[in-house]
Amino acid sequence: MFEKNLAVVLKYANIAMLTAVFLSFVLLRLINLGYSEYIPDETTVMTPVKNSEINTGFLLAQRKGPVQFLVAQAVNIFNNNVFDEFSYRFPFFLASVFGLFFFYKFIKNMEGQFVAVVATLFLGLNGMLIAFGRVVQYQSLNLLFSSAGLYFLSLLKDEDHRIRNSILGSLFLSLSIMSHWDMVFVLPPALFLIFKYVLFAPLRGRQRRSIIGALSLPVLVIFMPFFINYYGVALSDAGNISYFKTRVGQAEISLENIMHNLKEYITKVELYNPFVYLYALGALAFAGLIGSKRAYPYFYWFLLSLAAFMFIIIKPGTHVYNLFYPAVILSALGAQYFYQLFKGFLSKAVVVALIALFSFFAYQGYLLFADPSVDYPWSQEDILGRKTRPYSQQSLPNNIIGFPIYRGWKEAAEFLAGENARNGSDLPYVTNEESSIGGFYLPLRYGKEGEYYAIGVKRPLSFVNDYTFPSIKNKKTVKRIEVYGENTMRIYKASANEEK
Repeated sequence: MFEKNLAVVLKYANIAMLTAVFLSFVLLRLINLGYSEYIPDETTVMTPVKNSEINTGFLLAQRKGPVQFLVAQAVNIFNNNVFDEFSYRFPFFLASVFGLFFFYKFIKNMEGQFVAVVATLFLGLNGMLIAFGRVVQYQSLNLLFSSAGLYFLSLLKDEDHRIRNSILGSLFLSLSIMSHWDMVFVLPPALFLIFKYVLFAPLRGRQRRSIIGALSLPVLVIFMPFFINYYGVALSDAGNISYFKTRVGQAEISLENIMHNLKEYITKVELYNPFVYLYALGALAFAGLIGSKRAYPYFYWFLLSLAAFMFIIIKPGTHVYNLFYPAVILSALGAQYFYQLFKGFLSKAVVVALIALFSFFAYQGYLLFADPSVDYPWSQEDILGRKTRPYSQQSLPNNIIGFPIYRGWKEAAEFLAGENARNGSDLPYVTNEESSIGGFYLPLRYGKEGEYYAIGVKRPLSFVNDYTFPSIKNKKTVKRIEVYGENTMRIYKASANEEK
């Protein structure tokens, strides 16, 4: 009777723990989800939706997969107010959370619950993954489809439902590569699972052929028709070819270049995870590599991904997040090594230390991404008495994703439309901000024709410092927009004939 009651208690304790884990993922992505205005990466998706440009020809001409556009277009069916940032980000938020769920299920199936929980916490509380779960962009779709694909492939070790799991695994991986080419970073574990549980498994010939056929079905029916048409349209465009050549190619192989790349990756990761994260991840990953023989497949996965960034990918950007998939598993194996190394009280101390560590990551993530009161990364954030490093326009990377950035574009659009209507005019505008942002929010033409508006944005995503337009003489301020008591946007009325 006691053992039965204990089993029930442990069952509900496990449910409570997993609920708390995933609730933290939900809150960090959902709180103030609609606060920020769209960033340039989001306007790339939203502008075609706004302009009703989504069709087969458009989708096939894109440099990246079509799924992010299809998701945004699906939202547009139910809510055609493209300025409702919350509604359009919500599916990507869901994809991020469910992606973490499937990642947990995949690791649990491979390494057990302890490793699965720790690895998923490391991944879900990573600042980059939090940021991606708060924007209209492909990364959360890749996380969802890649994790789901790996999970269903991992089920092939069981005798039940192998055909179904083969189809689902291949289907989700096909959807992942149709979301973005980043799917190639999960090909190593996907192929490992197929070789281990299908090609090298003790299966009957007919059974093996059936599974291979099931794995091939989504590729042949869904991915190949898309890719054949995509190859004929997108890859025949000179602009797209030029774009790919600036991203992928043979990088310079030298110790100096490798060290430069590593420093750049660390700097980018620390922008999203200022304190402790990389040190804890690295130390535990090293412990996992030393203390667990099961770490080697994940280490090889990490090395393959790192080699791709070092020697093939010329402009990695935020794609370095793909390195965290194997890294967090290695770290979780390291945590398990310490947990099993100690007995009694000390093993419980390991669990307490992990809880404290992940609580700090959650708090750090909340301050950086969900709390808009500090304009991080332009302003320094105070995290438990420690200031984040100061960033300048020059030291920040050229794309800032997921931070709570609001400058007042909708208020500016309402004011300028009202001014033009009141004056019976059609004045254009110029701005120091990225043209895609103004072009999305403002119902005005861009340019200088006689009289025009000059919109100065403080700390813009264009990284153009000049927001007071000193070259424009005799300009008149017609509107100031403040956020948290600070002037973030100033609108001038100017004349093209009065410039120097």
